[in-house]
Amino acid sequence: MKILPFLSELGNSFDREVHRLIRECYELCDKLQHQLTELLQSLARSCNKYVLNILCTKKMELVPYRYSYGFITWCLQLSCVPEVPIEEQRKQTLNVSEEELRNPSELQRIVLEFMDRLYLYPLNMYSKFPKRPGVYFIYHVGKTELYKESQVSPSTHYPVYVGQSQTDIANRLTDHRRKIEKADKSKVEHEFFLDTAEFVVRFIIVDKHVTLKIEGMLIEYFSPVWNSETRVGFSFGNANHETNPWNKFHIQGDEDTINDMLEKLRIR
Repeated sequence: MKILPFLSELGNSFDREVHRLIRECYELCDKLQHQLTELLQSLARSCNKYVLNILCTKKMELVPYRYSYGFITWCLQLSCVPEVPIEEQRKQTLNVSEEELRNPSELQRIVLEFMDRLYLYPLNMYSKFPKRPGVYFIYHVGKTELYKESQVSPSTHYPVYVGQSQTDIANRLTDHRRKIEKADKSKVEHEFFLDTAEFVVRFIIVDKHVTLKIEGMLIEYFSPVWNSETRVGFSFGNANHETNPWNKFHIQGDEDTINDMLEKLRIR
């Protein structure tokens, strides 16, 4: 590849053989580029599937503890090469018929089966999420329970938050990432700090007219701890406001809010 800057200069030559060699060099680079892209895509899918197979399971114990989550984060970053998310978005588009919309139990079955096939993304992925309407799921996959004695265990099956956007899920996920970053251990002094590296995302791209219906159905099914509709009432979606329970708990470290929420978590 170091020869590429010099090839254009060699274009000044009047030697036919030089121009033939230039053409061959460009053709070789083009072939290598396509092969490299295919290799990266294959590597990305393999890494993502590997993470799904071991994350939040006892198989994590087989990865040396000292490196386990650093390795998982590395795998997730590898699995998000630009070409792959673009292609995977097509596979993450769910088309819902009018008949399925009229049958809640059938719609729920279809969506839950569809979720199991979805690609996994790190929440702290700074490449672009799709700017399209859809429903998304945020999972906590840290080393320990999110809250002590709460049964909110690390999981890639049970989300801590389900959300939707009728216009642009990329904006919503970016906003959520920033809220968790505000609760980072470098910014708060209490024990309930968060780390964006311990959160992963799935999303379904659907027509904007059905996002609310699917979101409500999945909140009822999973009862995610951060959704306002559940008993705890964290209301993560509105956590930019200082009076919001999630904000007071995770960002402000308000003692009364922490005690109140922990009590609700214990009886959840």
